[in-house]
Amino acid sequence: MISGKKFVNVIWSLFLFISRLIAGGIFIYASLDKIADPEAFSRMVFAYQILPLPFVNPFSVILPVLEAVAGICLILGIWPRSSAAVITIMGGIFSIAIVLTKLRGLEIDCGCFSVTGGSQIGWGLLLRDLLLCAVTLALVLAPRHPLVLIDDLPLPSGQK
Repeated sequence: MISGKKFVNVIWSLFLFISRLIAGGIFIYASLDKIADPEAFSRMVFAYQILPLPFVNPFSVILPVLEAVAGICLILGIWPRSSAAVITIMGGIFSIAIVLTKLRGLEIDCGCFSVTGGSQIGWGLLLRDLLLCAVTLALVLAPRHPLVLIDDLPLPSGQK
């Protein structure tokens, strides 16, 4: 018979593993269209009117590659805390961009998963990004990850 503590540990490990797969998969999927058509993604980034013009194209090329690499590493269990930290930071930046865009009254497509449009910037999108940030932050703070190929960051003080 499994003790209560062991059962909770099994459920927590399962949550962490499934969360890694989902968050990593989301970011890999989000990167594909942007990598395939960086020019269209660059136009979407420009529409946010946040970055200075000289930074739009480099950002539009680097971001999808970073999304893909972080997603792949998270799924494979390669530096899972670092990968989750990168995804959490990206999600935080995306959330700030959504708030700034809504506050300025811009009606634009988010460019989240497709460079052809379809998802308007909105408060529901912000909620989705914040939820993803919460899950990936849990991955950053988790003391251990199941099925890790290469572990990375030191554990928070006092955890084993």
